[in-house]
Amino acid sequence: MLFHSCELRLNSATEQFYYRPSLDGQILTGTPTGVVSIRNPSGTACLVTEAALNWNVTAKRFECLLDTRESRGFRLAADYQAEIRFSAAQQSHVRTVLFDVVRDPWRANLTADDLLPLAPLSGFDRQGSSALSGLIAEAEEQLRQRLRAMDVLPGLLHDKEDLDRCHRLLALSLLYLSAAGDEKSGYWRKHQVWQGQYERAFAQLLSALRMDTDQDGAANGGKRNKSGARLQP
Repeated sequence: MLFHSCELRLNSATEQFYYRPSLDGQILTGTPTGVVSIRNPSGTACLVTEAALNWNVTAKRFECLLDTRESRGFRLAADYQAEIRFSAAQQSHVRTVLFDVVRDPWRANLTADDLLPLAPLSGFDRQGSSALSGLIAEAEEQLRQRLRAMDVLPGLLHDKEDLDRCHRLLALSLLYLSAAGDEKSGYWRKHQVWQGQYERAFAQLLSALRMDTDQDGAANGGKRNKSGARLQP
C-alpha cells in the first residue's frame, strides 16, 4: 500500500499531496489533524510552511493541494522533503517522507474491474473490490520501490505502457499468491506463471530503458546507464 505521494507534477497550481499515517503498524482511525512543511532537495529552502492537511475519512489519509509552479520555487528534481506533523492518540508525531517533481508522473490506472476478468475463479469476485484494490496498491508500491532501488524514476520512463503492464502482471501474481493455501495448490501454480511473466516484462522494460531525462516529452536516447537516469537535485 502506498503511504504517500511519490511523484508530483511540476507547474501544477493544484497538485494533490497525500500521506497515510500509521502508528505501530496500524492505519489511523478517527479524525487526526496535521500540517505539512516542504523543503527543497538540499534542505536549504522551505517551499511550504505548515500547510493544513485535510483528513480523508474514506481513504484514511491526509491530503492537501500544493502549488508546484516554478514561481513557488519548485524545480525538476528528486527527493523533496515533506515533514508531516500530526496529532493522534493524544500525542504529537512527526514523519518525514521524500517525493519527486517531474513533468509527467506515472499515474497507475489499474482497477479491480480490469483485474477480475483476468483472474476467473480466484474467489476475489466474491470478496468485493476493496480486497483487490489493496493488492493493486501493494503491486504499485513494490514496482516503484524496485525501480527506485535501481535509481530509476517511474515518471522519467518514456513508455508508461510498459509500467502499466508490469503493474498488471505483478498484481495478478500477488492475487494468486494471496489465494494460494500451499505450494501444491493450483493457485500457487498460477501465481508462479504470473510472477514469471512479470519478471520477463520487468527485464524487458530495463533492457529497452528509454528515459526522458530532459523531460521534453520525448525519450532522449536508447539504453542508458541506470545510475544516470535519476534526476539530480
